[in-house]
Amino acid sequence: MKYQNITYSHEHPRIDLSTGKNDPDCLLNGYLDCIDELKDIHKKGVIRWVDCSNHGIGVDWENNKKIFDEVGIEIINSTGFYKSPFMPDYVSTASVEELAQIMLEDIAKGAKVIGEIGTSKNEWTKDEHKVFEAAIIAQKRTNTVIITHTTLGTLIKEQVDFFLEKGINPKKVIISHVALSNDLDAIRYALKNGFNVAFDTIGKTKYLPDEKTVFLGELSLDGRVITFDGALPMIISLKELGFKKFFIPNAIKNEVNIVQGIEIYPISHLKELVDCLNGVIEIKKEEIAKVNLDEEIKYDIDFSDIKGQENLKRAMEISAAGGHNLLMVGPPGSGKTMIAKRLPTILPKLTFDECIECTKIYSIAGKLKNNKLVTQRPFRSPHHTSSPISLVGGGKIPKPGEVSLAHNGVLFLDEFPEFSKQAIEVLRQPMEDGKVTISRANSSITYYSNFVTICALNPCPCGNYGSQTEKCTCSQLQIQRYLSKISGPILDRIDIQVEVEPVKYDDLSSKEVLETSFEIRKRVEKARKIQLERYKNEKIYNNANLSARQIKKYIILDEKLEKIIEFAFKKFKFSARSFNKILKLTRTIADLDGSEEIKEEHLLEAIRYRSLSNKYWS
Repeated sequence: MKYQNITYSHEHPRIDLSTGKNDPDCLLNGYLDCIDELKDIHKKGVIRWVDCSNHGIGVDWENNKKIFDEVGIEIINSTGFYKSPFMPDYVSTASVEELAQIMLEDIAKGAKVIGEIGTSKNEWTKDEHKVFEAAIIAQKRTNTVIITHTTLGTLIKEQVDFFLEKGINPKKVIISHVALSNDLDAIRYALKNGFNVAFDTIGKTKYLPDEKTVFLGELSLDGRVITFDGALPMIISLKELGFKKFFIPNAIKNEVNIVQGIEIYPISHLKELVDCLNGVIEIKKEEIAKVNLDEEIKYDIDFSDIKGQENLKRAMEISAAGGHNLLMVGPPGSGKTMIAKRLPTILPKLTFDECIECTKIYSIAGKLKNNKLVTQRPFRSPHHTSSPISLVGGGKIPKPGEVSLAHNGVLFLDEFPEFSKQAIEVLRQPMEDGKVTISRANSSITYYSNFVTICALNPCPCGNYGSQTEKCTCSQLQIQRYLSKISGPILDRIDIQVEVEPVKYDDLSSKEVLETSFEIRKRVEKARKIQLERYKNEKIYNNANLSARQIKKYIILDEKLEKIIEFAFKKFKFSARSFNKILKLTRTIADLDGSEEIKEEHLLEAIRYRSLSNKYWS
């Protein structure tokens, strides 16, 4: 039987998913191989392809024209944006109308399909929803067919309901990859409402293998199955790929039994596994552990231990409330280290997702205690002799460094100028981006590194510069060399700068009952709750993570406050980054005050915390 006039409705002559998947093998651009295949299918009656590659995943209209010229198969071009995380960066900042305009311009140039536009597995992200809204605008103006992507056949019903709500003709929509769905009711629902569905992934056993079992562990010479580093992130990644059943070393069961939706079978010896697979014995499935994060964490130290230093305590509270970096300058014995160690006691409790993030890092680093979930905010205090690699991570097989081990917690850098110049400078990327990337010849690895940086230093090598009671023995050149190790870019990344005075005798001898960490943390948690609600539609959780665009959106100053910050900007010669840091600080101080409106006292206090640079580094 000879087939004629066949159209392939969903193809990719060229596609690039390598960046989003962090896998160079996910780039398909072999022109000659593609030509050979197309010539073959053209002889068998294929006359037309719909190219569903679009912006961000390798769309190439010139390539399609070359194919047509050489083979004779018509390539129908598409427009749109695929799905997270494969979209161009500008999608997250562009408006719905701007994205729609891009699609309309493509259609005017010859695109005949909007697609494939997609939703993630069991999740419809903010950017994906924006793309769908833009597609609706373009479709209604041009009557162009929309082709959608469903990740592993999920969210079929949700896509159908969306198009119905927007009044789109179902005959103008093709919902793809439904062959990967186990939800037959959702497929029937789409068909019942008049939508086209594409069973275009039949036979892709890579996605839906018959057996979803993984065997993890290191095998010793005597047959014992022993532990290994990085079990938790490995199992989470495999779960996301669809694997459900795991045979693991008994020693790591407490590390991985927090992962929902999988079956865990711990074993100690290879013979156990062989006997189980042969039906001789049955290995008991490990129960998923219940995690209680409501229980109050007990610390051996407390803010009530600190006498005096009210200004520094206030700065620490602001730092905790907004996630701001802080620098302390003061003589030895003024309490800098003591108060820094107590910062975790006033930080909000870790959420479950934050616990998982921390545990994954400690698992990779081989630093999990008793192979249990990390439930306390990390506090890392590397020595000033630490190398750059120990700080940011590295090695032949890259391991997380101190900046990643401090993720969701505190990185305390005591005697900050005593660190090497190179060690200080490598902190710039993780302090700014909240992540660190370690590159090797064949790959690169990115680790979380979203932490609060606390730096402590003396005003000079001897520590007595500026003291009214002790004589400084340092020359001006020595002081300058000492302080110059902290560069302007590093100072710009530190939100709060505080000068610490020696503790007075009256404060030390006072019998006054001081505020506890618990009392301060309640105010911090209240401020954080305000921020979480404010940024619920953003990909941030506190004021310190605000981008320049978000600052303009969420921090509004009246005319009077604009004049104040303009005066301070000129007087103290603030950089653009310092300017933004002041605004973020102002927002946090207002949140602690429970005020949605930013007031003059909030701004003035924020400026005060940025003026120390002029005294020591001007």
